[in-house]
Amino acid sequence: MICITFFPSGILSIVSSAVAAADLMNPPFSIANSQEEIRLSWDVHKQREYGEIQAHFEWFFDHLQGFTSESSFESSLFKSKIGVYKLKLSEILSQARDMDFEDTPVARQISFCTHTFFEMAYAAHMIEHHDLLATEASILLANMIDLHIRIFALHDSYGNLNPYQMRPLESIDDFQQELNSWRDDFSRLPYVQLETQFLFTDRVKKAQRTMDFLLEQALRNLQST
Repeated sequence: MICITFFPSGILSIVSSAVAAADLMNPPFSIANSQEEIRLSWDVHKQREYGEIQAHFEWFFDHLQGFTSESSFESSLFKSKIGVYKLKLSEILSQARDMDFEDTPVARQISFCTHTFFEMAYAAHMIEHHDLLATEASILLANMIDLHIRIFALHDSYGNLNPYQMRPLESIDDFQQELNSWRDDFSRLPYVQLETQFLFTDRVKKAQRTMDFLLEQALRNLQST
């Protein structure tokens, strides 16, 4: 015997809604597959853009380091090129403006490269100014500013110790001895204007903080090998 069951229209409506919802939650395989392809394509596109920005900043930082080494900072030459590199930096930042780099290595790279450029630009102007004053205090200040910029030769474009640095501990120790020497000479001057004292002390703190950071990384790398 065939049994036929009749459902109230309200129940049928509920069942129909549930089926429709299930269809939405579980789209046909072809649609789901297309959505996955779109997501993967977007991820690849985003990674390509990130890679391009990283490459641009690595190029930019390499060029900045072309003006400085552990032994010298070509401040006059860099000063003549500030406008060129400022324009290049603006172009790269413009490309990165609409991209989300939060909590990524690229964010640190952008921050450090930008910071390095403005530190070098400031230093180039300050060295020229204090060299022209030609007082003992101003010359020592220019030396300390120069030293601070030369420490950037130990970095990579992310602000870390360059992994290809051959003798990082020796290099950091050389910088430390030079800093101590300039600081001792400055402390023995009979009279120094307050502004010059402030600028010198500020530059010593920045250089020391950078060296401490690099030394910590160098020691950690040594322990891990």
